[in-house]
Amino acid sequence: MMLQRKPLQGRGWLIGALGIAFSTALGWAAPTTAGPAAPPVLPARMRGVAILAYGFTPESARRMAADHINCVRLQIDARPLGHPVAPTAADPLLPYRQDLAFLHQTLPLCAKLGLHVIVTPGNLYGRKLDVFWKQADDARRFRAYLPQFWTAFAREFKNYPALVAYDVFNEPNYPPGGQGIWYDDMLPNAIAAIRKINPTIWLVVEPGPWAFPEGFQTMPLVHDPYVIYSFHWYYPHGYTHQYLRSQNLAQIPRDRVYPGVLRMFYDNPIHKPEYWNKQTMQRYLQPVVDFQRQHHVRILVGEFGVIRWAPGAAQWLADSMSLFEQHGWDWCVIGYPTPWAANSPDGSRTWTGWNLSYPAADPRIIGPYLSGKTSDRMQVLQQGWRANSAQMPVPLDTRPPAPRPTVSH
Repeated sequence: MMLQRKPLQGRGWLIGALGIAFSTALGWAAPTTAGPAAPPVLPARMRGVAILAYGFTPESARRMAADHINCVRLQIDARPLGHPVAPTAADPLLPYRQDLAFLHQTLPLCAKLGLHVIVTPGNLYGRKLDVFWKQADDARRFRAYLPQFWTAFAREFKNYPALVAYDVFNEPNYPPGGQGIWYDDMLPNAIAAIRKINPTIWLVVEPGPWAFPEGFQTMPLVHDPYVIYSFHWYYPHGYTHQYLRSQNLAQIPRDRVYPGVLRMFYDNPIHKPEYWNKQTMQRYLQPVVDFQRQHHVRILVGEFGVIRWAPGAAQWLADSMSLFEQHGWDWCVIGYPTPWAANSPDGSRTWTGWNLSYPAADPRIIGPYLSGKTSDRMQVLQQGWRANSAQMPVPLDTRPPAPRPTVSH
């Protein structure tokens, strides 16, 4: 059972910092009435990766360019994880300095390599996910941190040409019926803070909760000339995240197969099993398609991916990418191997669960960031990235759908 919310009729707000009124919904092409400067130039299509900023080294950037990747979505986190240092008046970005050091080191090279960089705050100081929203004092403090973060970040990083977009907040969440926390408070305040410093950077905006695609059913249009709308794709979650905390691959059941009968969330009995294939994916993506068609906006799949031991993972990736290409969406996959990880300061050994360089049967849970082999999942992604170089669309899957079995409840 999917989350259902009544669309908010006529809802929307205008960012006054621009000083420009727009009477119609704007698409992803720049409007004729420009601000003080032109926005960063984007590729016709962005096909890339979503990784942690901690570990984004020049070596990583060169490897991405060799794979024809043209977009990198970087998540910035407060560190050390779990007990981050607090921001100060002298340095509002103090909790993020470990991550930001990689940006300062690598962004100049990105401009030369043709890598377009999007940054987003994930583990923002004070964020407590679901619990956070139930604590009023923490909530008020946290809502103040987001515009403070963007004010300081925009000032420090406004002169990097490769940095083309700010994803305002990673996977916003709120209690049922509390979408105003995001759409009427945090999001407009954060955008206003950004626009005071940088009036033309592209903004990436995600719906709540958790950037689920059905969030577009209630998402208001942001009246700003340079906005990309984004969602994350991990459906069905019980398949893509199956046995996430397993420590022994030999003991993992191989019972959640794509295409096949799957539950959206296996730990929630309200989600009934249904047959998942490319056609099912399209049905769950329909709210995004409808929003795109109604408002003529650019869409970014900011994250998508599947755990490497999921049976049929390569097919899940191929079907997902085929639909993204069919709808003209930008996309960034998770799992690209980078030589650093937050729990591994020397960068030599990382968790392998999402890693695209590890075949499904590789028994190592912790291992070198590159397995030394090429997985079928990596081959699917490399085919997609090559379209950036060839300026050709990714070939769509033209095979007839597999027979659909009866789903038992």
